[in-house]
Amino acid sequence: MQFEEIEAKFLLADVSEGERVLRALAQFCRLVAADVEYVDDCYVDSAKRELLAAGLGCRIRQVEPSRGQRRWSLECKALAHGGESVKHRQETSQPLAGPVSLLELPSGPVRKVLDATLTTPPEVLLSLRNRRQHYHATIDESHEFDVCVDAVSVRDAADGELAAFHELEIEFLRGDPATLETLVRNLSTACSLTISRLGKLERGLWLTGARAALRVAWAPGQPAWPLLVEELAQDLRMIGMSRDVALEAMDPEGVHLLRTNVRRLRTALAIAEPWLVEEELQFTKAFRALAGALGELRDSEVFRGQTQELLQRLPAVKARVAEQVVGLLDAAHMAAGRQAQAVLAAPSTDILFRRFADFLERREDSRPELTVADLMRPQLLRRARAIRKFLRRRGRRLTDDDLHRLRILVKHLRYALEIFAPALEGRALRLAATLRRLQDRLGAHQDACVAVARTGQLAQQVPMGPHARELLVLLGRMQRQREIDARELRNTFLDRRGRKALNRPVRRLLRSL
Repeated sequence: MQFEEIEAKFLLADVSEGERVLRALAQFCRLVAADVEYVDDCYVDSAKRELLAAGLGCRIRQVEPSRGQRRWSLECKALAHGGESVKHRQETSQPLAGPVSLLELPSGPVRKVLDATLTTPPEVLLSLRNRRQHYHATIDESHEFDVCVDAVSVRDAADGELAAFHELEIEFLRGDPATLETLVRNLSTACSLTISRLGKLERGLWLTGARAALRVAWAPGQPAWPLLVEELAQDLRMIGMSRDVALEAMDPEGVHLLRTNVRRLRTALAIAEPWLVEEELQFTKAFRALAGALGELRDSEVFRGQTQELLQRLPAVKARVAEQVVGLLDAAHMAAGRQAQAVLAAPSTDILFRRFADFLERREDSRPELTVADLMRPQLLRRARAIRKFLRRRGRRLTDDDLHRLRILVKHLRYALEIFAPALEGRALRLAATLRRLQDRLGAHQDACVAVARTGQLAQQVPMGPHARELLVLLGRMQRQREIDARELRNTFLDRRGRKALNRPVRRLLRSL
Protein backbone atom coordinates (compact mmCIF):
# COMPACT_ATOMS: atom_id res chain seq x y z
CA MET A 1 0.00 0.00 0.00
CA GLN A 2 1.36 3.42 -0.98
CA PHE A 3 -0.01 6.72 0.28
CA GLU A 4 0.97 10.31 1.10
CA GLU A 5 1.38 11.15 4.76
CA ILE A 6 0.52 14.75 5.68
CA GLU A 7 1.39 15.78 9.22
CA ALA A 8 2.69 18.51 11.49
CA LYS A 9 5.32 17.59 14.10
CA PHE A 10 6.39 19.58 17.15
CA LEU A 11 9.09 18.98 19.74
CA LEU A 12 8.01 18.89 23.39
CA ALA A 13 10.19 19.46 26.43
CA ASP A 14 8.12 16.92 28.38
CA VAL A 15 4.62 15.51 28.82
CA SER A 16 3.40 18.62 30.67
CA GLU A 17 4.22 20.78 27.65
CA GLY A 18 2.21 18.34 25.55
CA GLU A 19 -0.77 18.88 27.84
CA ARG A 20 -0.41 22.64 27.44
CA VAL A 21 -0.37 22.37 23.64
CA LEU A 22 -3.39 20.05 23.73
CA ARG A 23 -5.36 22.56 25.79
CA ALA A 24 -4.54 25.24 23.22
CA LEU A 25 -5.46 22.90 20.35
CA ALA A 26 -8.87 22.21 21.92
CA GLN A 27 -9.78 25.87 21.26
CA PHE A 28 -9.83 25.21 17.49
CA CYS A 29 -11.18 21.67 17.15
CA ARG A 30 -13.14 19.02 18.98
CA LEU A 31 -10.54 16.89 20.76
CA VAL A 32 -11.34 13.49 22.31
CA ALA A 33 -8.82 11.18 23.99
CA ALA A 34 -8.55 7.85 22.19
CA ASP A 35 -6.34 4.76 22.48
CA VAL A 36 -2.87 4.39 23.96
CA GLU A 37 -0.45 2.35 21.85
CA TYR A 38 3.01 0.99 22.50
CA VAL A 39 5.01 1.08 19.27
CA ASP A 40 8.34 -0.68 18.74
CA ASP A 41 10.20 0.33 15.57
CA CYS A 42 13.28 -1.54 14.38
CA TYR A 43 14.93 0.58 11.66
CA VAL A 44 17.07 -1.25 9.14
CA ASP A 45 19.60 -0.31 6.48
CA SER A 46 22.61 -1.83 4.77
CA ALA A 47 26.15 -1.61 6.14
CA LYS A 48 26.76 1.14 3.57
CA ARG A 49 23.65 3.04 4.77
CA GLU A 50 22.22 3.10 1.26
CA LEU A 51 18.65 3.83 2.40
CA LEU A 52 19.77 6.91 4.33
CA ALA A 53 21.75 8.06 1.31
CA ALA A 54 18.59 7.69 -0.80
CA GLY A 55 16.55 9.72 1.70
CA LEU A 56 14.56 6.70 2.93
CA GLY A 57 13.85 5.09 6.27
CA CYS A 58 12.70 1.46 6.58
CA ARG A 59 11.32 -0.12 9.74
CA ILE A 60 9.73 -3.26 11.08
CA ARG A 61 6.93 -2.00 13.31
CA GLN A 62 5.12 -3.73 16.14
CA VAL A 63 2.04 -1.98 17.57
CA GLU A 64 0.49 -3.12 20.83
CA PRO A 65 -2.75 -1.23 21.55
CA SER A 66 -4.23 -1.05 25.03
CA ARG A 67 -7.28 -2.71 23.49
CA GLY A 68 -7.25 -5.12 20.57
CA GLN A 69 -4.69 -7.36 18.91
CA ARG A 70 -0.99 -6.74 18.42
CA ARG A 71 -0.05 -6.10 14.79
CA TRP A 72 3.11 -5.91 12.70
CA SER A 73 4.03 -4.13 9.50
CA LEU A 74 6.99 -3.43 7.22
CA GLU A 75 7.19 0.23 6.24
CA CYS A 76 9.38 2.47 4.10
CA LYS A 77 8.98 6.24 3.95
CA ALA A 78 10.79 9.30 2.72
CA LEU A 79 12.74 11.22 5.35
CA ALA A 80 10.92 14.53 5.79
CA HIS A 81 12.93 17.21 7.55
CA GLY A 82 13.20 20.97 7.56
CA GLY A 83 11.33 23.93 8.97
CA GLU A 84 7.97 23.54 7.23
CA SER A 85 5.16 23.31 9.77
CA VAL A 86 3.27 20.74 7.65
CA LYS A 87 5.26 17.99 5.94
CA HIS A 88 4.23 15.76 3.04
CA ARG A 89 5.98 12.45 2.39
CA GLN A 90 5.37 9.22 0.57
CA GLU A 91 5.02 6.02 2.55
CA THR A 92 4.90 2.39 1.44
CA SER A 93 3.56 -0.19 3.90
CA GLN A 94 2.73 -3.87 3.96
CA PRO A 95 1.22 -5.90 6.82
CA LEU A 96 3.13 -8.75 8.44
CA ALA A 97 1.75 -11.89 10.00
CA GLY A 98 4.18 -11.55 12.90
CA PRO A 99 7.85 -10.86 13.74
CA VAL A 100 10.24 -11.44 10.84
CA SER A 101 13.96 -12.00 10.40
CA LEU A 102 15.97 -9.37 8.56
CA LEU A 103 17.23 -12.10 6.24
CA GLU A 104 13.69 -13.33 5.50
CA LEU A 105 11.71 -10.17 4.79
CA PRO A 106 8.56 -11.19 2.88
CA SER A 107 7.90 -10.15 -0.70
CA GLY A 108 5.73 -7.11 -1.27
CA PRO A 109 5.97 -3.39 -2.13
CA VAL A 110 8.47 -2.56 0.63
CA ARG A 111 10.67 -5.52 -0.23
CA LYS A 112 10.75 -4.26 -3.84
CA VAL A 113 12.06 -0.90 -2.63
CA LEU A 114 14.75 -2.61 -0.56
CA ASP A 115 15.81 -4.89 -3.40
CA ALA A 116 16.07 -1.89 -5.73
CA THR A 117 18.14 0.16 -3.24
CA LEU A 118 20.36 -2.19 -1.23
CA THR A 119 23.44 -3.94 -2.55
CA THR A 120 24.25 -5.68 0.77
CA PRO A 121 21.94 -7.38 3.33
CA PRO A 122 19.97 -5.20 5.76
CA GLU A 123 21.00 -4.87 9.41
CA VAL A 124 19.58 -3.09 12.46
CA LEU A 125 20.28 0.63 12.38
CA LEU A 126 18.30 1.85 15.39
CA SER A 127 15.46 0.74 17.69
CA LEU A 128 12.80 3.08 19.06
CA ARG A 129 10.10 2.43 21.64
CA ASN A 130 7.20 4.87 21.71
CA ARG A 131 4.32 5.30 24.15
CA ARG A 132 1.77 6.98 21.90
CA GLN A 133 -1.36 8.65 23.31
CA HIS A 134 -3.89 9.20 20.53
CA TYR A 135 -6.54 11.93 20.36
CA HIS A 136 -9.29 12.18 17.76
CA ALA A 137 -9.66 15.74 16.41
CA THR A 138 -12.46 17.01 14.15
CA ILE A 139 -13.47 20.35 12.66
CA ASP A 140 -17.07 20.74 11.46
CA GLU A 141 -17.29 16.93 11.32
CA SER A 142 -15.84 17.08 7.79
CA HIS A 143 -12.16 17.41 8.67
CA GLU A 144 -10.51 14.70 10.74
CA PHE A 145 -7.04 14.45 12.30
CA ASP A 146 -5.11 12.00 14.45
CA VAL A 147 -3.26 13.82 17.24
CA CYS A 148 -0.54 11.93 19.11
CA VAL A 149 1.65 12.73 22.09
CA ASP A 150 4.75 10.53 21.72
CA ALA A 151 7.22 9.61 24.45
CA VAL A 152 10.08 8.05 22.48
CA SER A 153 12.95 5.99 23.87
CA VAL A 154 16.03 5.16 21.79
CA ARG A 155 17.17 1.61 22.66
CA ASP A 156 20.43 -0.32 22.38
CA ALA A 157 20.89 -3.99 21.44
CA ALA A 158 20.32 -5.05 25.07
CA ASP A 159 17.07 -3.01 25.20
CA GLY A 160 18.63 -0.32 27.40
CA GLU A 161 17.67 3.32 26.94
CA LEU A 162 20.26 5.48 25.20
CA ALA A 163 18.24 8.68 24.83
CA ALA A 164 14.66 9.95 24.95
CA PHE A 165 12.54 12.73 23.48
CA HIS A 166 8.90 13.87 23.22
CA GLU A 167 6.87 14.94 20.20
CA LEU A 168 3.35 15.99 19.30
CA GLU A 169 2.04 15.01 15.86
CA ILE A 170 -1.09 16.13 14.05
CA GLU A 171 -1.77 13.88 11.06
CA PHE A 172 -4.37 14.75 8.43
CA LEU A 173 -6.91 11.96 7.87
CA ARG A 174 -9.94 13.34 6.01
CA GLY A 175 -11.26 16.54 4.42
CA ASP A 176 -9.28 19.37 2.85
CA PRO A 177 -5.51 19.03 3.54
CA ALA A 178 -5.20 22.83 3.61
CA THR A 179 -7.20 22.78 6.86
CA LEU A 180 -4.16 21.35 8.64
CA GLU A 181 -2.14 24.44 7.66
CA THR A 182 -4.89 26.67 9.08
CA LEU A 183 -5.11 24.62 12.27
CA VAL A 184 -1.34 24.88 12.83
CA ARG A 185 -1.38 28.65 12.23
CA ASN A 186 -4.18 29.08 14.77
CA LEU A 187 -2.38 26.86 17.26
CA SER A 188 0.86 28.84 16.89
CA THR A 189 -1.00 32.03 17.88
CA ALA A 190 -2.29 30.41 21.06
CA CYS A 191 0.98 28.88 22.33
CA SER A 192 4.68 28.70 21.53
CA LEU A 193 5.61 25.79 19.28
CA THR A 194 8.93 24.24 18.30
CA ILE A 195 8.68 22.68 14.85
CA SER A 196 10.34 19.28 14.73
CA ARG A 197 12.75 19.53 11.81
CA LEU A 198 13.85 15.89 12.03
CA GLY A 199 11.93 12.64 11.84
CA LYS A 200 12.18 10.10 14.64
CA LEU A 201 14.85 8.04 12.89
CA GLU A 202 17.14 10.98 12.26
CA ARG A 203 16.61 12.37 15.75
CA GLY A 204 17.49 9.00 17.25
CA LEU A 205 20.66 8.86 15.14
CA TRP A 206 21.57 12.41 16.13
CA LEU A 207 20.91 11.91 19.85
CA THR A 208 23.02 8.76 20.02
CA GLY A 209 25.79 10.12 17.80
CA ALA A 210 25.39 7.03 15.66
CA ARG A 211 28.63 7.59 13.74
CA ALA A 212 30.24 4.41 15.05
CA ALA A 213 27.24 2.39 13.81
CA LEU A 214 27.75 3.75 10.30
CA ARG A 215 31.00 1.87 9.81
CA VAL A 216 32.05 -0.72 7.24
CA ALA A 217 35.31 -2.65 7.67
CA TRP A 218 38.03 -1.68 5.16
CA ALA A 219 41.13 -3.68 4.30
CA PRO A 220 44.34 -1.60 4.17
CA GLY A 221 44.85 -2.71 0.56
CA GLN A 222 41.52 -1.36 -0.66
CA PRO A 223 41.34 1.90 -2.66
CA ALA A 224 41.30 4.91 -0.32
CA TRP A 225 38.84 7.18 -2.14
CA PRO A 226 35.65 5.17 -1.32
CA LEU A 227 36.59 5.27 2.39
CA LEU A 228 36.97 9.06 2.25
CA VAL A 229 33.68 9.44 0.37
CA GLU A 230 31.92 7.40 3.07
CA GLU A 231 33.46 9.57 5.81
CA LEU A 232 32.58 12.83 4.05
CA ALA A 233 29.01 11.65 3.42
CA GLN A 234 28.61 10.76 7.12
CA ASP A 235 29.98 14.14 8.16
CA LEU A 236 27.62 15.96 5.81
CA ARG A 237 24.66 13.95 7.15
CA MET A 238 25.56 14.78 10.76
CA ILE A 239 26.13 18.44 9.86
CA GLY A 240 22.69 18.61 8.24
CA MET A 241 20.96 17.01 11.23
CA SER A 242 22.86 19.23 13.68
CA ARG A 243 21.86 22.29 11.68
CA ASP A 244 18.19 21.26 11.90
CA VAL A 245 18.47 20.69 15.66
CA ALA A 246 20.18 24.06 16.10
CA LEU A 247 17.44 25.82 14.15
CA GLU A 248 14.62 24.18 16.11
CA ALA A 249 15.26 26.40 19.12
CA MET A 250 18.89 27.52 18.65
CA ASP A 251 19.83 24.41 20.58
CA PRO A 252 23.44 24.84 21.81
CA GLU A 253 24.20 21.14 21.46
CA GLY A 254 23.14 21.29 17.82
CA VAL A 255 25.51 24.20 17.26
CA HIS A 256 28.33 22.38 19.05
CA LEU A 257 27.94 19.14 17.08
CA LEU A 258 27.61 21.03 13.81
CA ARG A 259 30.94 22.74 14.44
CA THR A 260 32.52 19.43 15.56
CA ASN A 261 31.43 17.61 12.42
CA VAL A 262 32.53 20.51 10.23
CA ARG A 263 36.01 20.12 11.74
CA ARG A 264 35.92 16.39 11.02
CA LEU A 265 34.84 17.08 7.45
CA ARG A 266 37.67 19.58 6.99
CA THR A 267 40.16 16.98 8.28
CA ALA A 268 38.80 14.44 5.77
CA LEU A 269 39.04 17.03 2.98
CA ALA A 270 42.67 17.71 3.93
CA ILE A 271 43.40 13.98 3.69
CA ALA A 272 41.56 13.84 0.34
CA GLU A 273 43.64 16.63 -1.21
CA PRO A 274 45.28 14.33 -3.85
CA TRP A 275 41.84 13.82 -5.38
CA LEU A 276 40.65 17.44 -5.31
CA VAL A 277 40.93 20.12 -7.97
CA GLU A 278 41.12 23.84 -7.19
CA GLU A 279 37.37 24.39 -7.26
CA GLU A 280 36.75 21.53 -4.85
CA LEU A 281 39.37 22.83 -2.41
CA GLN A 282 37.06 25.80 -1.88
CA PHE A 283 34.73 23.52 0.10
CA THR A 284 37.21 23.65 2.98
CA LYS A 285 36.99 27.45 3.12
CA ALA A 286 33.19 27.42 2.82
CA PHE A 287 32.70 24.97 5.70
CA ARG A 288 35.30 26.77 7.83
CA ALA A 289 33.34 30.02 7.33
CA LEU A 290 30.12 28.22 8.38
CA ALA A 291 31.68 26.94 11.60
CA GLY A 292 33.29 30.30 12.29
CA ALA A 293 29.95 32.08 12.02
CA LEU A 294 28.65 29.89 14.85
CA GLY A 295 31.68 30.31 17.09
CA GLU A 296 30.34 33.37 18.90
CA LEU A 297 27.11 31.60 19.84
CA ARG A 298 28.92 28.53 21.13
CA ASP A 299 31.44 30.58 23.12
CA SER A 300 28.60 32.71 24.50
CA GLU A 301 26.66 29.60 25.59
CA VAL A 302 29.69 28.07 27.33
CA PHE A 303 30.59 31.36 29.03
CA ARG A 304 27.03 31.89 30.23
CA GLY A 305 26.86 28.42 31.77
CA GLN A 306 30.28 28.76 33.40
CA THR A 307 29.44 32.17 34.82
CA GLN A 308 26.18 31.02 36.34
CA GLU A 309 28.06 28.14 37.97
CA LEU A 310 30.75 30.52 39.24
CA LEU A 311 28.14 32.86 40.74
CA GLN A 312 26.96 29.92 42.83
CA ARG A 313 30.51 29.20 44.02
CA LEU A 314 31.58 32.71 44.97
CA PRO A 315 30.69 33.67 48.57
CA ALA A 316 28.65 36.73 49.53
CA VAL A 317 27.26 37.53 46.08
CA LYS A 318 24.20 39.78 46.26
CA ALA A 319 21.26 38.42 44.28
CA ARG A 320 20.55 41.83 42.75
CA VAL A 321 24.09 42.17 41.39
CA ALA A 322 24.15 38.56 40.17
CA GLU A 323 20.96 39.27 38.20
CA GLN A 324 22.69 42.19 36.52
CA VAL A 325 25.50 39.91 35.38
CA VAL A 326 23.03 37.33 34.08
CA GLY A 327 21.19 40.11 32.23
CA LEU A 328 24.39 41.13 30.44
CA LEU A 329 25.06 37.49 29.52
CA ASP A 330 21.54 36.91 28.22
CA ALA A 331 21.66 40.02 26.04
CA ALA A 332 24.96 38.94 24.47
CA HIS A 333 23.69 35.41 23.96
CA MET A 334 20.48 36.55 22.26
CA ALA A 335 22.47 38.73 19.86
CA ALA A 336 24.80 35.82 19.02
CA GLY A 337 21.77 33.55 18.52
CA ARG A 338 20.15 35.91 16.04
CA GLN A 339 23.40 36.15 14.09
CA ALA A 340 23.87 32.37 14.03
CA GLN A 341 20.26 31.72 13.02
CA ALA A 342 20.64 34.07 10.07
CA VAL A 343 23.65 32.07 8.87
CA LEU A 344 22.07 28.64 9.42
CA ALA A 345 18.81 29.57 7.71
CA ALA A 346 20.46 31.36 4.78
CA PRO A 347 19.84 29.91 1.28
CA SER A 348 23.61 29.89 0.76
CA THR A 349 23.92 27.19 3.45
CA ASP A 350 21.43 24.97 1.61
CA ILE A 351 23.31 25.59 -1.63
CA LEU A 352 26.62 24.60 0.01
CA PHE A 353 25.14 21.32 1.28
CA ARG A 354 23.61 20.48 -2.12
CA ARG A 355 26.83 21.29 -3.99
CA PHE A 356 28.87 19.14 -1.64
CA ALA A 357 26.42 16.22 -1.84
CA ASP A 358 26.53 16.45 -5.63
CA PHE A 359 30.34 16.48 -5.54
CA LEU A 360 30.40 13.29 -3.43
CA GLU A 361 27.97 11.55 -5.76
CA ARG A 362 29.68 12.48 -9.04
CA ARG A 363 33.41 12.67 -8.21
CA GLU A 364 35.21 9.63 -9.59
CA ASP A 365 38.33 8.03 -8.14
CA SER A 366 41.13 9.83 -9.98
CA ARG A 367 43.85 8.04 -7.93
CA PRO A 368 42.76 4.37 -7.83
CA GLU A 369 46.35 3.30 -7.18
CA LEU A 370 46.29 4.96 -3.72
CA THR A 371 45.23 2.40 -1.10
CA VAL A 372 44.01 3.00 2.45
CA ALA A 373 47.45 1.96 3.75
CA ASP A 374 49.23 4.31 1.32
CA LEU A 375 47.21 7.22 2.65
CA MET A 376 46.85 6.22 6.29
CA ARG A 377 50.46 5.78 7.37
CA PRO A 378 51.87 9.16 6.22
CA GLN A 379 48.80 11.04 7.44
CA LEU A 380 48.93 9.55 10.95
CA LEU A 381 52.72 9.79 11.15
CA ARG A 382 52.68 13.48 10.23
CA ARG A 383 50.08 14.34 12.85
CA ALA A 384 51.63 12.24 15.62
CA ARG A 385 55.12 13.62 14.93
CA ALA A 386 53.75 17.16 15.02
CA ILE A 387 52.59 16.58 18.61
CA ARG A 388 55.92 15.02 19.67
CA LYS A 389 57.90 17.81 18.04
CA PHE A 390 55.75 20.48 19.66
CA LEU A 391 56.11 18.97 23.14
CA ARG A 392 59.89 18.56 22.79
CA ARG A 393 60.31 22.13 21.59
CA ARG A 394 58.14 23.74 24.27
CA GLY A 395 59.07 21.46 27.19
CA ARG A 396 57.69 22.85 30.46
CA ARG A 397 57.33 26.36 29.07
CA LEU A 398 53.80 25.80 27.78
CA THR A 399 51.83 29.04 27.70
CA ASP A 400 48.06 29.40 27.37
CA ASP A 401 48.48 29.91 23.62
CA ASP A 402 50.70 26.80 23.45
CA LEU A 403 48.00 24.69 25.10
CA HIS A 404 45.44 25.99 22.60
CA ARG A 405 47.76 24.99 19.75
CA LEU A 406 48.36 21.60 21.39
CA ARG A 407 44.62 21.03 21.58
CA ILE A 408 44.32 21.65 17.84
CA LEU A 409 47.14 19.18 17.11
CA VAL A 410 45.52 16.53 19.33
CA LYS A 411 42.18 17.11 17.63
CA HIS A 412 43.67 16.69 14.15
CA LEU A 413 45.28 13.37 15.12
CA ARG A 414 42.12 12.11 16.79
CA TYR A 415 39.92 12.90 13.79
CA ALA A 416 42.39 11.23 11.43
CA LEU A 417 42.41 8.13 13.63
CA GLU A 418 38.63 7.98 13.59
CA ILE A 419 38.56 8.39 9.79
CA PHE A 420 40.93 5.44 9.34
CA ALA A 421 39.38 3.40 12.18
CA PRO A 422 37.71 0.90 9.77
CA ALA A 423 41.21 -0.21 8.72
CA LEU A 424 42.84 0.06 12.16
CA GLU A 425 40.35 -1.96 14.22
CA GLY A 426 39.95 -1.51 17.99
CA ARG A 427 43.38 -0.12 18.88
CA ALA A 428 42.68 3.07 16.93
CA LEU A 429 39.38 3.60 18.73
CA ARG A 430 41.06 3.11 22.13
CA LEU A 431 43.74 5.66 21.26
CA ALA A 432 41.12 8.05 19.86
CA ALA A 433 39.21 7.78 23.16
CA THR A 434 42.40 8.64 25.09
CA LEU A 435 43.03 11.64 22.84
CA ARG A 436 39.44 12.77 23.28
CA ARG A 437 39.82 12.84 27.07
CA LEU A 438 43.00 14.91 26.71
CA GLN A 439 41.28 17.17 24.19
CA ASP A 440 38.41 17.74 26.63
CA ARG A 441 40.87 18.75 29.38
CA LEU A 442 42.66 21.12 27.01
CA GLY A 443 39.26 22.44 25.95
CA ALA A 444 38.37 23.19 29.58
CA HIS A 445 41.58 25.20 29.84
CA GLN A 446 40.77 27.13 26.67
CA ASP A 447 37.24 27.83 27.92
CA ALA A 448 38.72 29.24 31.14
CA CYS A 449 41.06 31.50 29.13
CA VAL A 450 38.17 32.71 26.98
CA ALA A 451 36.16 33.36 30.16
CA VAL A 452 38.92 35.61 31.50
CA ALA A 453 38.84 37.72 28.33
CA ARG A 454 35.04 37.82 28.18
CA THR A 455 34.70 38.87 31.80
CA GLY A 456 36.98 41.82 31.04
CA GLN A 457 34.84 42.67 28.01
CA LEU A 458 31.70 42.63 30.17
CA ALA A 459 33.32 45.07 32.60
CA GLN A 460 34.08 47.46 29.73
CA GLN A 461 30.38 47.50 28.79
CA VAL A 462 29.31 48.74 32.23
CA PRO A 463 28.80 52.54 32.35
CA MET A 464 31.02 54.22 34.94
CA GLY A 465 29.29 55.67 37.99
CA PRO A 466 28.54 55.01 41.68
CA HIS A 467 25.59 52.76 40.82
CA ALA A 468 27.88 50.40 38.90
CA ARG A 469 30.45 49.94 41.64
CA GLU A 470 29.07 46.65 43.05
CA LEU A 471 28.71 45.17 39.57
CA LEU A 472 32.29 46.06 38.63
CA VAL A 473 33.61 44.64 41.91
CA LEU A 474 31.78 41.36 41.26
CA LEU A 475 33.14 41.16 37.71
CA GLY A 476 36.64 41.74 39.09
CA ARG A 477 36.20 38.88 41.56
CA MET A 478 34.98 36.64 38.77
CA GLN A 479 37.93 37.50 36.55
CA ARG A 480 40.43 36.71 39.31
CA GLN A 481 38.77 33.33 39.91
CA ARG A 482 38.83 32.57 36.19
CA GLU A 483 42.55 33.35 36.09
CA ILE A 484 43.09 30.90 38.99
CA ASP A 485 41.05 28.22 37.18
CA ALA A 486 43.03 28.68 33.95
CA ARG A 487 46.37 28.54 35.82
CA GLU A 488 45.43 25.33 37.65
CA LEU A 489 44.35 23.66 34.42
CA ARG A 490 47.56 24.78 32.69
CA ASN A 491 49.68 23.36 35.50
CA THR A 492 48.23 19.87 34.93
CA PHE A 493 50.05 19.85 31.57
CA LEU A 494 53.31 21.30 32.89
CA ASP A 495 54.12 18.52 35.33
CA ARG A 496 55.66 15.23 34.31
CA ARG A 497 52.43 13.23 34.61
CA GLY A 498 50.52 15.60 32.33
CA ARG A 499 53.07 15.39 29.52
CA LYS A 500 53.40 11.65 29.99
CA ALA A 501 49.66 11.13 29.59
CA LEU A 502 49.92 12.57 26.09
CA ASN A 503 53.37 11.35 25.10
CA ARG A 504 52.72 7.69 25.90
CA PRO A 505 49.79 7.04 23.49
CA VAL A 506 51.46 9.08 20.74
CA ARG A 507 54.70 7.05 21.06
CA ARG A 508 52.65 3.86 20.97
CA LEU A 509 51.01 4.95 17.75
CA LEU A 510 54.33 5.89 16.15
CA ARG A 511 55.80 2.48 17.01
CA SER A 512 52.78 0.68 15.55
CA LEU A 513 53.09 2.58 12.26
